[in-house]
Amino acid sequence: MSMKIYIPETDYQETYDSTVVPYLAAHEDADDFYESFDKAKIHYTVWKADADTLKGTIVILHGFTESVVKFRPLAYVFLNEGYNVCIPDQRGHGKSHRDVENPSWTHVDHFEDYVKDFGQFIDKVVKNVPGPYFLFGHSMGGAVSAMYLETGSTFFKKAILTSPMIMPAHAGVPMPVTKLVFGALALFGQRKKVLFGAPDYTGEENFANACASSEVRFIWYNNFKKADRDLYTCNPTVGWALESMKVPKKILKKGAPEGIKTPVLLFSCDNDNMVLRPEQEKFVSRVPGARFETVSGGKHELYRSEDRVLYPYLERVLAFYGE
Repeated sequence: MSMKIYIPETDYQETYDSTVVPYLAAHEDADDFYESFDKAKIHYTVWKADADTLKGTIVILHGFTESVVKFRPLAYVFLNEGYNVCIPDQRGHGKSHRDVENPSWTHVDHFEDYVKDFGQFIDKVVKNVPGPYFLFGHSMGGAVSAMYLETGSTFFKKAILTSPMIMPAHAGVPMPVTKLVFGALALFGQRKKVLFGAPDYTGEENFANACASSEVRFIWYNNFKKADRDLYTCNPTVGWALESMKVPKKILKKGAPEGIKTPVLLFSCDNDNMVLRPEQEKFVSRVPGARFETVSGGKHELYRSEDRVLYPYLERVLAFYGE
């Protein structure tokens, strides 16, 4: 694979500004909103690859507190490889509809709302872009992807789930304790509030605590985040936390993984403190023909790894789509 499609850590910001920005601008097909099942306005971006290189379309579903902006470098890679790229800001994120006013908070009434939004996105946006179609779901987006695939849909030719949130880690606090605390808060009308003491976004984030292992890639997005109120999301509401705790039972319910008809490759990293590996392994073991790959040296956000980890990871991603 040609290394020219990558954005190396050396002179990262300069390369992004001089090469990636004009390339994405030249290939942007849409930056708009669609109306979801409940009339919520969901923002999305579509980029189209050069016609003479076209291999299909990759749909990206981002993770918790993320956005379209964060995945622009990955979109650049996919476009150069001949794939159109479609990415929505999931509700409560980026420019999309929010149920709470505080830009630091992320809320969802029901986790299935993400899945319904995704179905609407496919019907109203993605189907207008040439296929075949490939799915890339990260973290929370990986959970949404899994739930969508479990409907039995055969829309996607291949699906990659990278660090998927089959089971969230909840900072190492035992699930029964977490459920008890957040359940009590919900009973007292705090469902659309955050846990007491959770700070709003201040613009100061510590790389040592980040989900990225590349400091330059961390700094690059953090600069965008500090400058854009739509990107401030950093804390779950009580309601979001409670919904996330229901995800493992829903994804791993009897017969659900077994009903997936799309070939699946799940990437897990060996230094992930955001999601739990055993549940990922259980999921893959039950999906017909699914594959499980471990990436060493990275953290939760594999797509923001150091070059030495990122490049081989991307090669494995693209090889799977191209098989």
